[in-house]
Amino acid sequence: MKQLIWMALILFLVGCSADMSAKEPYPVEKDYPFNERLVQEVPNNITLKTYPSSNEFKINFVTTYEQAAFLKRNESYITFETIGNNFKLPKASLVIGERFEIEDLVYYAMKIHVRATKAELEGIPQSFSQLEVKLEGVPLMTLNIGNVSFSEEATRYSEDVSAEELKEAALLLHEGQK
Repeated sequence: MKQLIWMALILFLVGCSADMSAKEPYPVEKDYPFNERLVQEVPNNITLKTYPSSNEFKINFVTTYEQAAFLKRNESYITFETIGNNFKLPKASLVIGERFEIEDLVYYAMKIHVRATKAELEGIPQSFSQLEVKLEGVPLMTLNIGNVSFSEEATRYSEDVSAEELKEAALLLHEGQK
């Protein structure tokens, strides 16, 4: 009985300490000087078959830690559109990946992770190689992502980019800053 009272008390205290005051996401940052030159794409050719219930693919790039933090903070205001027919990727999220320290600078790998049903992908181009990243409709950067294509004969999902490929991209970005 004593254990039940302690458990109830703990649950009560945990419930009292939960912050339920946040009703809206963090306000968008419009004055950050985002620099597209501080982004290095990691092209990955992907051929996918669309499945009725679940489709998934990832687009990778590397950027500075400041820009990675900016993108992640503003994720709820960011959209990803194919260039050409301006198809907005549904259910796309940003994932911060590996950290690379080169000399005195820090870089982060990032993934645009898309999860969607076949119905949500209705109208997506059969293939595309560029993606525009927008913050509240204003273009931030264009990514050359390799070739993403869809085929009924395809049998695989997209594959992750290796840590070595991400590190090479970070090194290229670093060398470009010198």
